[in-house]
Amino acid sequence: MALIERVDAWMRCAIDAIQLVACAKSLAILTAGHRNYMSLFIGVVMDPISMINPVKDTTLGLLVSAQARGHRLAYMEQSSLYLNHGEARAKVTELVVKAEMKDWFEFGGSADLSLSEFDAILMRKDPPFDMEFVY
Repeated sequence: MALIERVDAWMRCAIDAIQLVACAKSLAILTAGHRNYMSLFIGVVMDPISMINPVKDTTLGLLVSAQARGHRLAYMEQSSLYLNHGEARAKVTELVVKAEMKDWFEFGGSADLSLSEFDAILMRKDPPFDMEFVY
């Protein structure tokens, strides 16, 4: 089974779980008319997307699968996260991804958002790999 197919199967399970957790929030939002209950707003904190290897990057696979199911994506790097008067916020950029070898992502508009705006946030930052990390 190809990596994208394995990630796609895993993502189906993960999205189902996220949708169950977000169900109460989605119903409240539906009544306010803000968001379609089937669509989640997913943020991803990751290493620079321009530097990933699209052939083997599981984060890209997760994002492609989520987007294929109609979920909105927002990209942020660790340096984009901050606190403002006790509120977790980030400078985020809309993201469109493709399962391709070249041009695997496109950025949309940018905004400064409270992290509470997201239905889910994926933390996919790679740790620094050195001998201290090994031990």
